[in-house]
Amino acid sequence: TPLKAMFHINLNAQMSRRGITPTELSKAIGVSKVTIYHWRKGNRLPKLRNMVKLCELFDDEASLSNGQVSWGQLIKQLEKHEEKISDTGYM
Repeated sequence: TPLKAMFHINLNAQMSRRGITPTELSKAIGVSKVTIYHWRKGNRLPKLRNMVKLCELFDDEASLSNGQVSWGQLIKQLEKHEEKISDTGYM
């Protein structure tokens, strides 16, 4: 999905720019390294609470290299995505 693509591009760019390893990120956010792997490959999106932690870690002003999407915009899209899932009864 476009949201997954935006998220994983942003995450990889921020990790690279700041020199953060998957192990360091997993410890900082409180998730497994496997979870970080799936986020970085665009296989999964983080839960909203983890997205908030990422925003705190990377700052909301951090944006994609092309400057189109901020972390705050990603959170808003993720909230809409989670609402759709809960409306359909799938979680």
